[in-house]
Amino acid sequence: MKTYFVLVKQKIQKKWYMIMTMKQSKTKPSDLRKHPMIMKRY
Repeated sequence: MKTYFVLVKQKIQKKWYMIMTMKQSKTKPSDLRKHPMIMKRY
């Protein structure tokens, strides 16, 4: 169970990191290609 929580925590942190970088950089096309999840959203 511990490892599961750690994985979820990392996923959330990555998501927040991506969101924050998106806001700062005003969505660069190169960043969008790296993250398919973001492509689906926008």
